Amino acid sequence: MDNCGAGCGKHATLRCSGCKSILYCGVECQTQNWKIHKKDCKSLASGTNASAEPEQNDKPRVTHCTGCALRFGGENGEPDTICPDCGYVACESCVCHNRRGSCYCENSNFGHNYCERVPEWYHCSSRTGKVYRGDNHPDEYLAKLHDLPADLWEKGPRKCRNCGEAKLCLIPGYTCN
Repeated sequence: MDNCGAGCGKHATLRCSGCKSILYCGVECQTQNWKIHKKDCKSLASGTNASAEPEQNDKPRVTHCTGCALRFGGENGEPDTICPDCGYVACESCVCHNRRGSCYCENSNFGHNYCERVPEWYHCSSRTGKVYRGDNHPDEYLAKLHDLPADLWEKGPRKCRNCGEAKLCLIPGYTCN
């Protein structure tokens, strides 16, 4: 089940006609979220419609923020985060923004596996816009923090298809609000 891209938590069935990447529960949520989504819509659309995908091994330049192209140095300071796997460079502002704060990796974000987190609608690769749909096994602290009931968990531990560890996983398709 896909949740609304505006973050309301409702089931989403309408796809953004521009980028085809974000889902919404209705026109109201899409209109309300447009100011935020507008900046990313064009880049997502060009990325999903481009005939030539960028090389997966191409690492972004470290002199600029990959999310917003802010040049580092002087008053702008240094990068806030650099992904050790794909090289995505982010300023403090972009780390806080759901879409621009996602690196190019499809199963992790800045070296942190999505499978170890409580699933959220914005866990995705910023290069492809592909939402993470793999296993999730957040630790006990995160599970309590998000008040995850027992019926959301599988019956017993199994090997995670992302990290390979034997863990008690959440049922497939669950996403937090």
